[in-house]
Amino acid sequence: MVTTHVPPLGKELVKEDAGLVAKDNPLNFSQAIVSIFKNKNLYLKLRQNAIRKAKGNTWEKSYGNAMKHMSL
Repeated sequence: MVTTHVPPLGKELVKEDAGLVAKDNPLNFSQAIVSIFKNKNLYLKLRQNAIRKAKGNTWEKSYGNAMKHMSL
């Protein structure tokens, strides 16, 4: 996954080696994408970690976490 620094998800992806953060312009974004496909080891690592992260990203978990952080 490639994203910009704007969504908080970007920090999580970098922390978990599941993606790259690029500057919000076409050149930097495309460079990040090309860098993934030029480096097979990087691609495989990001892919494996992104799949692992996606498996834990369910509606039930997201909703449950949101409700925990709300003060009702």
